[in-house]
Amino acid sequence: MKITIEINGGFAPLPALSRPITIDTTTLNPQLVRQLESLVRDAAFFDRPAFINTTAKGAADYRTYTITVQDGPRVHTVSLTDPISDPSLEQLVSHLQVITHPLKP
Repeated sequence: MKITIEINGGFAPLPALSRPITIDTTTLNPQLVRQLESLVRDAAFFDRPAFINTTAKGAADYRTYTITVQDGPRVHTVSLTDPISDPSLEQLVSHLQVITHPLKP
């Protein structure tokens, strides 16, 4: 499985830090792979619409998360904005941020 996350926007966006980061699960320890697979499954990621907007009209300084998951022949991209109201999606995004933090340039 490969998961790409891109984060844009926020109070003080930094373009250099918003580049997409790809996680290839073949390079991770098995426990982390199981966690990611479980989070993707629990979030029903492949059943989600391509865009989920929960931002109030007129809101500013919100973040947009674009996540692409490739699992074998299945590929799906979801873009969502803060605040993330679905707990399973919020947990997936939070976990991806923790994993990718040390990979940022």
